[in-house]
Amino acid sequence: EKLRIENMGLKVIKERFLTTSDGQKKHSEMTSIWKIEKNANEKIAVSCAFGDFDYKSNEDLKCEEQAIVCVPDITIHERDGPNYKFLVLACDGVFDVISNDEVGEFVANKIDERKGTSLTAEILPQVSGDLLNHCLELGSSDNMSILIVALPTVNGSIGDGATRKLF
Repeated sequence: EKLRIENMGLKVIKERFLTTSDGQKKHSEMTSIWKIEKNANEKIAVSCAFGDFDYKSNEDLKCEEQAIVCVPDITIHERDGPNYKFLVLACDGVFDVISNDEVGEFVANKIDERKGTSLTAEILPQVSGDLLNHCLELGSSDNMSILIVALPTVNGSIGDGATRKLF
């Protein structure tokens, strides 16, 4: 990816920022995010997106050679049923201010707080809203969308005997 981005004449840079997992400075640490830098004021933290056409504007390059492409890298992971309870899909504005692990911990804690005895259809959108508000409080100024998908299991299967893999 880095070579593809640099062939477009852009830079890949590492931006560092302070994160706090519990909202208190005593538990803060530095986190790094790799970004594509168009210029000092224009940076983006994704290399795969449907939009962002100004990063796909080199007419001498094929679509798949542009700095940002819309063909995802797909990795299949064996699913660890009891430990994989949800999948979070989110825009880079979320990950500008919070790490993957912090997102997982935040979502798991909020689901536990809200569900009581059962996981209802209203809970995941509420938790998504909680996470958006948290990211705003942490200073995100980029676009943010979040979708949380529950990954329930029934007797060790996905419900129809399918194998336990994510696609």
